[in-house]
Amino acid sequence: MDYLNLGTIIKTHGICGELVIKSNTYFANERYKKGNKIILINPNSKEELILTVSDYHSYKGNDYVTFEEISTFENAKELIGYTVNILKSEADLPKNYYLFSDLIDCLIIDQNDNIIGKVVKVEEFPAQITLRCKTKDDKNFFVPFIDKIFINSVNIEKKEIHINFMKGML
Repeated sequence: MDYLNLGTIIKTHGICGELVIKSNTYFANERYKKGNKIILINPNSKEELILTVSDYHSYKGNDYVTFEEISTFENAKELIGYTVNILKSEADLPKNYYLFSDLIDCLIIDQNDNIIGKVVKVEEFPAQITLRCKTKDDKNFFVPFIDKIFINSVNIEKKEIHINFMKGML
């Protein structure tokens, strides 16, 4: 199964089993709705726990989540370090939003249909999200992920991103 990682449990909060999650998602309000199923994975043993969200709020950049199945500090403490996931197939996104993992390995194609390289990483800089790409001869270049300025179209099924190539990008 393919998972979408939402973050990692970094500590507990309070005595009733609330967990603090260092978040990787821009859509925490959607992911942690009451009743949603979340998959916790132990990074060492790969053991999976499927839990049901009972409450969620955000504070200072972290997600605070309680689950129906966890009601004590002791039970919550055992989950520190676990990754927090959902099934990728259940990760609904608004139009023109993409999972970073889906952008990796996409070909970068210029306005003349020349393959420039492919995406190797998605970087989050303060100004904008940027694609780190490599040419065939292993040179790095960056493409700001800005629609209509640098990005013409994204086709996840074909693994292609068409860009406005500008002099100086390489």
